[in-house]
Amino acid sequence: MADYPAGSPSSIKVHDLDTSDRPREKAITQGIRSLSNAELLAIIFGSGLPGESVIDMSRRVLRDNDNDLGRLSMLSIQETTAKYHGVGPAKAVALAAAFELGSRCQRDLQKINERSPIQGSESVYKIMRPVMERLTVEEFHVLHISRSNRVMFEELISLCGTASSVV
Repeated sequence: MADYPAGSPSSIKVHDLDTSDRPREKAITQGIRSLSNAELLAIIFGSGLPGESVIDMSRRVLRDNDNDLGRLSMLSIQETTAKYHGVGPAKAVALAAAFELGSRCQRDLQKINERSPIQGSESVYKIMRPVMERLTVEEFHVLHISRSNRVMFEELISLCGTASSVV
């Protein structure tokens, strides 16, 4: 798919693209992994603005975040709507939901590692990273382990401000 500058006269609408270049159709025929980050965002956003296609809008949002999805995922719904013209509450919620689903999927996949015994800090890191990597406030979690060092469950003990958590 050609790159067109956002808002330029050559900005092309998704429905004007060849069927094989449309993000949804491309995902169906070539698989979801064949899509660029901008195309994935375009599917989540659903529509662009007058004069700016949804793909161009997605590229603009990504560019503003240095093409760093982790950085984009840290924005709150309110920050996203305030910062990006064309991204209202519905699109911002859809984006936050997509990031949360990805995080939960990663966490569920991590449960396989929880079946292995805790052998040190690296084991704990692998288990807790999906839980804590996108937090914007301090949290204190406890892993309850069996006598054989297997995780029985994880528990949130304290949730506080941006600099500390009382335990």
